[in-house]
Amino acid sequence: FILKQSKRDLKTIGLYAALGFVVFLLALVQIGRSRSGNYLAPLTGVVVDSNTLQVLSDVKVTISELGKSVSTDKNGMFSFEMVPSGYYTVTAETPFFSPSSVTVSHGSSQSVVGLAVAGAGQNLYEETSVVSNPVPQKQEEQDPTPVGAIKVTTNVEQAEVYIDKKKKGVGSRKFSNLSEGLHTVVVKFDGYHPFEQSVSVTAGKTAAVSAELIKVAAEPPAEPTASEYADAGAKAAASGDWTSSVEQYTLALAKEKRPEFCIKRGEAQLNTGRKEDARKDFMTGANLYRSAGQATAAIQAYSQALALFPNDMAILRARGYACIDGGDYEGGLRDFQAASSLDENSYANQIGLGDAYSVLGNHKEAIKAYEKAEKLTDKKADVYALLALANLSRGKDKDARKYYKKFQEAASPDQEQRYLSDPDWQRLKALASRD
Repeated sequence: FILKQSKRDLKTIGLYAALGFVVFLLALVQIGRSRSGNYLAPLTGVVVDSNTLQVLSDVKVTISELGKSVSTDKNGMFSFEMVPSGYYTVTAETPFFSPSSVTVSHGSSQSVVGLAVAGAGQNLYEETSVVSNPVPQKQEEQDPTPVGAIKVTTNVEQAEVYIDKKKKGVGSRKFSNLSEGLHTVVVKFDGYHPFEQSVSVTAGKTAAVSAELIKVAAEPPAEPTASEYADAGAKAAASGDWTSSVEQYTLALAKEKRPEFCIKRGEAQLNTGRKEDARKDFMTGANLYRSAGQATAAIQAYSQALALFPNDMAILRARGYACIDGGDYEGGLRDFQAASSLDENSYANQIGLGDAYSVLGNHKEAIKAYEKAEKLTDKKADVYALLALANLSRGKDKDARKYYKKFQEAASPDQEQRYLSDPDWQRLKALASRD
C-alpha cells in the first residue's frame, strides 16, 4: 500500500487498517483473473468516511480520463472492469461530503484504490488516500509521476476552482496530486471578475494562490430616451392620467426640445386646468415649428392657443406671420387686422398690418400702417426702412429717398446690415446716391 497523510494519529492508523483489509479482500478476489496477451486489468477499491471509518454506499466514483463512473455497493466497494494501463485520477463524490481524488498508476494487473471522504467542515485535502497494486509490476509502472499541490485561498467561499480547465472544487482548499510543472488556476463566481494565474508546481511542495475576486460593477439602468418618455406621456394621457402625462412630457423636453412634445404637454396641461401653462406650451411648440419652416404645423399650434385666448394680440400676430410664411397672405392680413382692431395704438400691430399689406402688393395701405407705427415708437430706424421700401415699390421715388436718408441718420451699422441683401434696398441705395 502507498499511504499519504500529513498527521499520523490513531484515527489515521485505524483508517489505514480498514482500507488495507478491504484492499486485501479485493486482491484475493482478483488474484486469479490475470491473463496473458491483451488482458485489461480491473481497477477496484473502497470508499470510507474519514471521520467514522465506516464504508459508504451509493458514492459516485469517477475516472475522469475515461469519462466513466460507478457507484459503491453496500460494502463501500466499487470496480471498473477492463481498464487500460496508464495514470488515472479517481474521484469519489457524495452529498454532505467533500469530494476526494487520488492519482493511480494502473498496470497490466489489478489495481486497488482506497478513498476517504470528509464530512462538512473537515480538511479533506490531507491526502488520506490509499493506492495498491497487489501484483508486482515493472518498475516504470510502479513509480508514480512526481506530484505536488496547490493551496487556493479565495475571498468568495462559493467560488468555483478550475485547474487546467477542469473543475476541482469550491472555495478555499488544497488541491493535491498535481504533476510537476506549470498549471493554470482559474477561480470564478457569478457577479465577480474571474481570477486567473499560472502556477509552477514542484514535487512534494505546496504552491500558494491567493484569489481575490472583485465584484463586477453594476451598470446603472439605461435612462429612457426622449421618445420613450414621450411614449409614456402618451400612454398616461390615453388612460386619463393627465398629471403623469405632464410629468413624462416634461422629462422628454428636458432631454430634447421638440415642438410635438410641447404641444402634447400643452394638451395635458389644459386637461389639468392649467390654461396659462397650456398657452405657453402651444406658443413654444408653434414657434419651434415656424423656426423649422413648418408653417402649417405652426399655424395649427397657434390656433390651439387662440382657442384658449381669442383676444390675445401676441398670438394673433404670431399666427399672422406664420400665415405669411406659408403663403396664406389673406389669412395673415385677417390676423393683423384683428389684432389692430383690439389696439390700433400698438406699434407691433401696425408694423404687422403694414407687412401683411406689403406682401399683398397694397403698398398704399402698407404706408398708412407704417406711418402710424412711426408715431408710436422712439426707435424709428426700422420704420424708416419699411417706409422707404414701400414708397419705392409704389413708385414714390422722392419719398423713398427721403425715408432712406432718415434711416441712415437713425440706424446703427447692425441695422443697416440687415437690409443689404434685399435687391430693392440696393436699388433704393443706388437711387439715393444720385442726390
